Amino acid sequence: MRVPEFHGGSDPLVADKWKEDTDSALSYMGVDSIQRQCLAAYSLKGDAGIWYRSHFSAAERLTTSWEDFLQSFDSQFISSASRAGKEAELLALEQGDMSVDDYESKFISLSHFTDNMFQSEERKARMFERGLRPQIRRLVVSQRLRTLGDVVDSARALEIDFFFFFVPEDQGHYHQDCDTGSREKAGQEAISRRGTPTAESSTSDSTVALWA
Repeated sequence: MRVPEFHGGSDPLVADKWKEDTDSALSYMGVDSIQRQCLAAYSLKGDAGIWYRSHFSAAERLTTSWEDFLQSFDSQFISSASRAGKEAELLALEQGDMSVDDYESKFISLSHFTDNMFQSEERKARMFERGLRPQIRRLVVSQRLRTLGDVVDSARALEIDFFFFFVPEDQGHYHQDCDTGSREKAGQEAISRRGTPTAESSTSDSTVALWA
């Protein structure tokens, strides 16, 4: 697996993604902490490479651990102001027109900057629930799920069910007698074409009965 390049910049999401991808790639190589730092350094290009060479002496590059490197990296590319901004963004995050999958991806990405915000897995699940669309949130909350994974799975299933029952056949290409696999495929196709269902689109009596 190839270690991704990092060129620096002011976007903490890019820096955090590089750390995550690099750590994942190097974990397969069976190297120790110092070797991991040395290998990761080869992927630092442009401004990031200049920072690395100026921050660590030639001797330090051969003795610095991955953990110590990350502390310096975070100080340079993920400032406290950027971290606070991402925390505020997470607190204000709502699903909106995103699919559940896209909302989960955004939620997890922002949560990397909020180590002290979530005191438990259940607290993380409650915050994710809070941002779900009202039609989905009401049914998910009623299940009293305790983990983020369970909440995401439930929300995803409800989103697919919504499209199965209420997307017109000429747009969803399915009917109520299709099997589970076809049903899920049809729902995902509809989601990708139209985005997450809006409250305004759920105006039929049957829709109100299901989502009320």
